[in-house]
Amino acid sequence: MLATIGNEPITTEDVNRFKTHLIYSGFPEEVTSDQAFVLDYIINAKLAVLELKSTGLDQTEEAKDSIDGALYNYYLRKNVDSKLKDKKFSKQEITNFYKKYPVVKIQRIALQFNPNSDPNKKEVYSKLSLIRSDILNKKTSFDAVIEKYSKNDPTTLTGTFDKIPSAMLSSEEKESIKETPVMSISSILAGNDYFCIIRIIKIYPIGAGDYLPINEILVQQSTAEEKASLVKALREKYSSIINIK
Repeated sequence: MLATIGNEPITTEDVNRFKTHLIYSGFPEEVTSDQAFVLDYIINAKLAVLELKSTGLDQTEEAKDSIDGALYNYYLRKNVDSKLKDKKFSKQEITNFYKKYPVVKIQRIALQFNPNSDPNKKEVYSKLSLIRSDILNKKTSFDAVIEKYSKNDPTTLTGTFDKIPSAMLSSEEKESIKETPVMSISSILAGNDYFCIIRIIKIYPIGAGDYLPINEILVQQSTAEEKASLVKALREKYSSIINIK
């Protein structure tokens, strides 16, 4: 027994079990490996629950919403996360993923716009269209434009970026990398508040250090797909009692 709150004991088993909750709540493993930290967290949580009950706040709609949300997340975690978190994908599956989304060296020219202003959005699009046309017609170079715009670009969207996992880029950029030959210039791509063009300088072959990160990405993708499938099955199972008006 490590501690007590009133007559309730807190044991080593409680701490070890609670570590899982903390990890899934976003706490890093180096923190959850500290028994004293986990014990303090448990004590604080139990004291907060006692206080909620003593004031009646545990019976409020907000508290019930929080409990429902926590149980929903626990349901998904118990049925999906815990089963997939240690999954190891095959070398072929990882290689196939890398063929679609390799590590690359790219150059990007990006111009930001005000997403709340259609005129500004059109103006920026036209400006980048002209820049792209000038590069294609050899009136200027990609490097010269990068040099011009990266100097005063605090967002660092414009520039040369090496050894970038293309899977981590925006959906528009990573799809463009699949379709655009090396040293060719992409079409104009739209971000949330910027337009850009990219050029692939180099596509790196898969290395030993790529397997683990890709496996983690595939685990995340599979987890999201499994959760969506599980929720869909729930909706179908209880469809007779769902009445959306």
